[in-house]
Amino acid sequence: MALLFLLPALALVALTFLYPLYSLFRMSTIQSLGDLSLYVGSDNYMLVLTDPLFRTSIRNNLVLMGCVPVMVGVALVLSLLLYEQRRAAPLYRFILFTPYLISITVSGIAFSAMLTKNGALNQMLDASGLGLLQRDWLGDPGIALFSVGAVIVWRESVLGIVLFVARLLSLPTEPLEAALVDGASRWQAHWSVTLPQMRGIIGFFAITSVITIAVWTFAYVFVMTNGGPGNATMTADLYIYQNAFAVAQMNLAAAAASIVLAAAIAIVAISGLISRLRRGEAE
Repeated sequence: MALLFLLPALALVALTFLYPLYSLFRMSTIQSLGDLSLYVGSDNYMLVLTDPLFRTSIRNNLVLMGCVPVMVGVALVLSLLLYEQRRAAPLYRFILFTPYLISITVSGIAFSAMLTKNGALNQMLDASGLGLLQRDWLGDPGIALFSVGAVIVWRESVLGIVLFVARLLSLPTEPLEAALVDGASRWQAHWSVTLPQMRGIIGFFAITSVITIAVWTFAYVFVMTNGGPGNATMTADLYIYQNAFAVAQMNLAAAAASIVLAAAIAIVAISGLISRLRRGEAE
């Protein structure tokens, strides 16, 4: 009887998630020739894996993974500061949450204008007597990817702040107060008492950030650099988009998407396994 009641929901899940996955995998194993489709097995996967541009995009995604610990650190520090400033916390929360209210497209356009060679950032550096630090932030292949990463950190850290503040407000205050009474400084007490209680939410935000870097950087890169200069900021999701729509190679795009999806699932599975092993050791 329970299964009978669950069938409509299961059918909706299958229609929404399972069928698109099946279609994606099927498309990745064929080669479309007009109205005809030829089964090619793993040939599309081999073409994608041997494509230097795909390798470049994966390497760039791995470089952007360096943003994850930065986002966790920034979110932790700011959430602890908010927790300490409870009277003014509502105003600060609004200010810090504003980046998340702005769409990625708008943020990307704004930062594209700011980070050009004659943009606002270089003008401020020049006016401050720091002209030696001026760079073509999005036009230099050596630093363009890091500029995009900085924008990602600026916006995506906000989610961590919201999660961490919510967790901080739910923690019992007695252990922290006991540490302060024993002579620990405020930050020592947070390091020894508060952070161990936040491991779960920190791990959740870290996994979410890894998935964001792996498959959700398209909007940032597309708006700010479109993969340039010279493919210096090409990422996996932009590679998939260009194959699917720019050069009309839907089968190669499906193969690349399947590879990225498998990698994302593997990351989540490994992270979950590590968390379970740690919980088991703690018990």
